[in-house]
Amino acid sequence: MTMLRAMLWFHWRSCRNWIVAAAVVAAGLPVVSLRSSWPRDPSQMASFLAQLEAWGVFYPVAAAIVGLVMAVIIWQADRRGRFVYAATLPIEPWRYVWLRFVAGAAWIVGLGLVLWAASLVALATVSLPDTLRAFPTLLALKFTLAAVSVFAIGYSITTLPASTTRIVSRVVLGLVVLQALALLLGIEGNWLAAVGEALIGRWGPFALLGGRWMLIDV
Repeated sequence: MTMLRAMLWFHWRSCRNWIVAAAVVAAGLPVVSLRSSWPRDPSQMASFLAQLEAWGVFYPVAAAIVGLVMAVIIWQADRRGRFVYAATLPIEPWRYVWLRFVAGAAWIVGLGLVLWAASLVALATVSLPDTLRAFPTLLALKFTLAAVSVFAIGYSITTLPASTTRIVSRVVLGLVVLQALALLLGIEGNWLAAVGEALIGRWGPFALLGGRWMLIDV
């Protein structure tokens, strides 16, 4: 536990600006989306749900960014110091990598709690009709699990040698360039859509990023 607390503190010192910014976004999303969409006339509830569903796109995007950025910046201090700090610690390398992962995931869970608390606060400011239900816990849990899944895969990639990481990055960039060229040349076929389905489809590694993200629904 001592090493885990030390790792949490180390992460805070190296990532605090990003953690604070992510916490502001997590706290603001449910409040802004609900207050900006809430109808004055109860007969406009259908329009309200449509607007809230549009806002729901931002939740998986935020979860993906949180997980990916955390996976990238979590090793920046070690890479700058050429892993000298890690080599001086009296623990096995595999345990150091594991503690790094657990500490990063713990901060993501904290952001999920921020989203959950903000959702409860936002819901406390409105009065829902009997036909609608609120899902603050489910939304926060899905956000947390989605962000952790992205973080886990991104973390695994960033622990690979730099040459392998560059290859993965180039493959992803190449797919984007190929799709852009296909659109410009009028070539039929959406490779990015196929890749996206493989990644966030029902059986994809990022399946949690798909589906509906609704704070309030029928």
